[in-house]
Amino acid sequence: MRLLLFLVGLISFTAQADALTDPQLVAVQFFEHFNDENLEGLEETTAQPVTYNINGKVTQYNSIVDAINFDGLRKSGWAYSGINDNELLVIVEEKLATVSINFSRYNDQGIAYDTENVIYQLAKVEGVWKIMTATIAGDITVGE
Repeated sequence: MRLLLFLVGLISFTAQADALTDPQLVAVQFFEHFNDENLEGLEETTAQPVTYNINGKVTQYNSIVDAINFDGLRKSGWAYSGINDNELLVIVEEKLATVSINFSRYNDQGIAYDTENVIYQLAKVEGVWKIMTATIAGDITVGE
């Protein structure tokens, strides 16, 4: 069921992908790697260090690998996440960008149990877009 819901969401989102900018595509890749629990892929989409601002608590990590605990996420009920909306807020001289993502977290029954907004600030690092900062106003866990 989880796979079916993910594929339906991916297909509908992929239909819109042609209109997405490169920074928005990095956010999509981040979610794909997150759902696959692909730490190497997550590192490819994020800068080192990376900063999380969750509900006003700012934490800088040497690597995204230090920030996310998939065992803790699963214990919180997480099975996968899905993007509901992906909006480019600003892009500056092809060097800096801000992307707004509305996403939901789903349990293993395919039921959304949390919906949040995240603002990603990205920068081009050696010609490649990387997520530098993730800001989430809600009180959400990354598995700590």
